Amino acid sequence: MGKNTKVEKKNKRRKIIFNMALFITLFTLSTLFMFNSQLFNIKNIEVKGNNILSKDEIINISGISKGENIFKMKRSTTIERINSLPYIKEAYIKRKIPNTILIDIIERQEKMLIKNISMFLTVDQDGYILNQVESEVENLPIIIGLDVDKVVPGDNVFAGIEYKNLIDFIDEGNNIGLLDQIKEIDLSIAKDINILLNNGIHIAFGTLDDVEYRLRLLNEILKDIEKKDLKCSKIIMNKGKHPVLVLDDQERGIK
Repeated sequence: MGKNTKVEKKNKRRKIIFNMALFITLFTLSTLFMFNSQLFNIKNIEVKGNNILSKDEIINISGISKGENIFKMKRSTTIERINSLPYIKEAYIKRKIPNTILIDIIERQEKMLIKNISMFLTVDQDGYILNQVESEVENLPIIIGLDVDKVVPGDNVFAGIEYKNLIDFIDEGNNIGLLDQIKEIDLSIAKDINILLNNGIHIAFGTLDDVEYRLRLLNEILKDIEKKDLKCSKIIMNKGKHPVLVLDDQERGIK
């Protein structure tokens, strides 16, 4: 009985060792085949999600080459290269066996301009600098009063904690559709922000405290002005509890 048990255990160990050796052999052969067979050489590179950047720009920066083995491409390195482009917010790489690479990207969208001496910087709503242009871009509000002398595309001008309220202002303004109505935001005096709308209305906004409530209030005021077809030249929100409308050289309080 004991001898049979020992034999069974010995046979079981042999079987386990054989199966492990077989697995390692098959794995090694499969790996060698995958990394050396021309079947897995890249023939197609697809790019998805790009509207601003060209397919060639993205492929060139990625470093992916046709003829390269699909399994030798380092996905993390490729993504890092693509993310170095200022307009790239996120990038994803997918291998489509046997010979196709899919690059799926999400681009940053131009939301504002920042005045920089004689030039303008285009930025997204998170404050990332996307490009430098010589003139204003239609439908993009201009921010003046920020120190952007030493920044370059790819930098985030809102990275400092002091800009948190400004980020909230931009996020909320974008969410409620108010950002599209703004022509200029003057941040020269931090506690006395002034806004100029596309329709010519000046807004003495004051500080960026409680920005979500104040922007929604401003949005409702603007809707009411449009609904009632009021001739408004200025909205004063930095004096007293209630905003004041300036209509044809007369002030009207809103409660």
